[in-house]
Amino acid sequence: MKIVNKTYLNQIDNYIKENKTAILDDLMSLVRIPSVKGEALPGAPFGEGNKQMIHQTAALFERNGFKSEIEKDGYYTLSYLENSGKTIGIFSHGDVVPADGEWLVCPPFEPIIKGDYMFGRGCNDDKSGVIGALYAAKMIKELNLPFKSQLVMYTGTNEEAGMDDILKFVENEQMPDLSLVPDADFPFYYGERSILRFFVTSEKSFEAIKDFNGGNAENIVLGEVNAKIQYSPALFNDIQKICNENNTITAHNDGDTIFVCAKGISAHTGAVDKGINAAKLLADALLTCQNLPQNDKDILIDVSKFICDGHGKGFGINHIDKNFGSLICSNGIARTENGKMKLSFDIRAGLELEIEDIKRNVFSACSNTWKAEFSRCSKGYVMDINSSIAKSITETYEFVSGIKGKQPHLISGGTYARELKNAYPIGTINHEIEEPIDLPKGHGNYHGPDEKLSITGFLDAIKIFTCILLEIDAILNK
Repeated sequence: MKIVNKTYLNQIDNYIKENKTAILDDLMSLVRIPSVKGEALPGAPFGEGNKQMIHQTAALFERNGFKSEIEKDGYYTLSYLENSGKTIGIFSHGDVVPADGEWLVCPPFEPIIKGDYMFGRGCNDDKSGVIGALYAAKMIKELNLPFKSQLVMYTGTNEEAGMDDILKFVENEQMPDLSLVPDADFPFYYGERSILRFFVTSEKSFEAIKDFNGGNAENIVLGEVNAKIQYSPALFNDIQKICNENNTITAHNDGDTIFVCAKGISAHTGAVDKGINAAKLLADALLTCQNLPQNDKDILIDVSKFICDGHGKGFGINHIDKNFGSLICSNGIARTENGKMKLSFDIRAGLELEIEDIKRNVFSACSNTWKAEFSRCSKGYVMDINSSIAKSITETYEFVSGIKGKQPHLISGGTYARELKNAYPIGTINHEIEEPIDLPKGHGNYHGPDEKLSITGFLDAIKIFTCILLEIDAILNK
């Protein structure tokens, strides 16, 4: 290593040990904020919870000696470690996906620590990145570590729901010379898939189904869906038979309405194969009902076809990319509007497929019976893993962690890096040293219930992150 040595490592280790309580307390203070996208208001483009996140983060950085400023419309906050060299950006996000599902360990915004784990929505994705940036900057400053660059520490609150925040940054601000995005895994991600998001809406209305509703986020496999269906003795008998044979479906009758619930397993869109889509479970179950109107069955046949296995076959876009593997096409929201079925889809595609070709296939699959509306189309990227910066990040990770042979990799998720120049997504947890923990299937993941953070892995990641900053600063300012 050019800069990092045993002396610096010992200083950093001691600092983290001495400040462990403060680090975890600061993280939990952010996790307590319900920063899920809400109704846009003046000064709060992504809702009151996200406004609170922006203001509390700015105040936290200010208390720790870093000048901070909030974008005039409230899209993001910037905090600075001022210096005279090149500019390094650190891009984290404080917004979170909705806290759906059954939380068993703690309420989602009342974080707790059990053993070596913290639990709470956002403790992993990505409020750990915000706190990691803060304490890396604090160590550089307070330990007087060799560092010439200016740090610009960005915290946004729309990463999970469209990335309008980072687009506003790109529009308003000067691009850093190099950026790190602590919202990933070590050593770093060198490529991300193209992302497309859209809704499809049926042209026909349901007859017997009054409501079919579930999910709040496009980038989570829909884990639970509820339906209200016009009661008839024969149809209720059909549904009761389904419940007796399928423990993922429950139902009860109240007056003229049958209430049906299907429970699958939620997962991040990028890990679609780890989830079980509840809308497809319920659609397939209702299709076996002899006494459901054929009109409603026709709509549910398309619902089942479109969701399929999560890889786009129903839209004619299933594809295996030579670098990224199978295309992902995940459903996260289902709802009825004016009696018509509406479904969201989140596509993650390799770079061999052009965005316009994907859209053309979706429109063709919808034909005259469904209407498709796209809300986001973002081209993916692949970067050079042999650049001096890329090699330095990998070598620093190996030196500090002691873990050899772990290579940069591609991902199915998306980070701010896709909208920036010369940006490297890196880890906020060293997963290689996590202690095992027993949780029910579907629990503990960063977009699932009981989201967890390995404390040992998190503190180690702050050390790795700080050392990466020291090394790339030396390269930039040589």
